[in-house]
Amino acid sequence: MADRFHLLRNLLEVLTKVCEHRVLDLKALAKDLELPTVGSPVTAEPAAATPTSAVGLSPREVLFQQVKQLQQQGQGQRVVARETGLSRQTVARYFRLEALPPRTVTYQTRSAATAFLPYLLQRWEAGCQNRRQLFEEIQTQGYRGSYASVWRALRHLRQPDTTTTPSKVRSPYSAPRNAAWLLMCPGAKLTADEERARAKLCAHSEPLQQAYTLAQAFWNLFQKSEAPPLDAWLNQAATSAVPEFERFAKSLRSDYRAVQAALTLPWSNGQVEGQVNRLKLIKRQMYGRAKLDLLRQRVIGLT
Repeated sequence: MADRFHLLRNLLEVLTKVCEHRVLDLKALAKDLELPTVGSPVTAEPAAATPTSAVGLSPREVLFQQVKQLQQQGQGQRVVARETGLSRQTVARYFRLEALPPRTVTYQTRSAATAFLPYLLQRWEAGCQNRRQLFEEIQTQGYRGSYASVWRALRHLRQPDTTTTPSKVRSPYSAPRNAAWLLMCPGAKLTADEERARAKLCAHSEPLQQAYTLAQAFWNLFQKSEAPPLDAWLNQAATSAVPEFERFAKSLRSDYRAVQAALTLPWSNGQVEGQVNRLKLIKRQMYGRAKLDLLRQRVIGLT
């Protein structure tokens, strides 16, 4: 019997791939949902149209444009990889994408300056925004780290903007993972703003609308009352215009009996998955420090 949790997790991964391949629609949604913050509006003169070029693009974006141009010219992946110097896997992925997905930015979560962060933020908000001075102040309080740690802890804080141009609040749904969650989540669990964002997202793209319909129908399969049969959903997904769901339906058909059992039988292997997770956690805690006899005692307990 298949695990229900992993079936829904696989659905989220499919939706994430759908959103990654349609980044332009997510950017259009983000532009619609951008709201100006408090500030005086500025009347700007219309800028002259600039030709499309590689000016202002990162090296990664320039390579992506080169790949798409060669693809439009009918060149094969092997030829494109040889001319651009990219790997065959990267070229194949660029061939499938309409636009480059945004890179995930990771932030440092722990450093020597973390313990002094409340004081640094208090001083920053009080008007002292000289990082060197703040570094010297916490040194007198016992800080033994480097100036670089203080700079990294405060690098995301901005100097106060003296212009009257209003800043923008970007939509979180421009990220494929967040947009996928929005398409998958049942309507009863969404706020009014999230409902409006999902409606706009589906209105921007017909494939995203179909992905939303298929995702909600698959979610309803797990609701025992008034749920459509699995065969009907598989046929609907296989004949849809969304390649990611066509492949998902094909993979479910290859394990049809296990998936059908997870949807129809009253039993669940959630307890098994939980015990396996518990066993792995205990084993990792003891890694390199104990043998099987102690692991057995910790898992089963003294009898």
